[in-house]
Amino acid sequence: MLSSEKFCRHCGAEIPQDSAFCPKCGSPISFDQAGPSAQARRKKAEKGEKREKEEKGENEGEKQEEKEREGSVSGALFGGGVLIWLGVTFYLATSGQIAWSKWWLSFMSGLGVLLVLLGLYYSLRSRSLFPFFGIVIGGAIILIIGLSGFYAISTELWPVMIILLGLVVILVGLFGRRRVPKP
Repeated sequence: MLSSEKFCRHCGAEIPQDSAFCPKCGSPISFDQAGPSAQARRKKAEKGEKREKEEKGENEGEKQEEKEREGSVSGALFGGGVLIWLGVTFYLATSGQIAWSKWWLSFMSGLGVLLVLLGLYYSLRSRSLFPFFGIVIGGAIILIIGLSGFYAISTELWPVMIILLGLVVILVGLFGRRRVPKP
């Protein structure tokens, strides 16, 4: 007997026209079947939902692993950069190319540059500057403070400027986050 129905009533699989048996489970198909049972349709729907959840879980797991990998790479780059800069500034101070009284200014300037680069790296990876605005601003401030010691810029207003910039970063973080859509 050949079937003209669309779904197997045992497994819910789609059946090609004029088939005598289900291509998935092998059950015989008869003309008297009215279509898949409610149970077979439910099983098929559950399998599809389960498959979607598994795929979504795998994608989220892969994304989490990528974030962790990115964090460890950027952490290693930043940490290595700090150590290299520390060695360079120590070398410059011990060889007399910079005075020991100016060593910390050199180190702060380099640390500021590294923080700005780290913030820009994160921003390029996420295609958004906003989440890393604080890192970039903080690095820029440390860089400017370090350079100000070399160029004898007045430092009387530094504490006030740093406090104000800190407040701006906090406010942007609090109020700006509301505009960023949640995943």
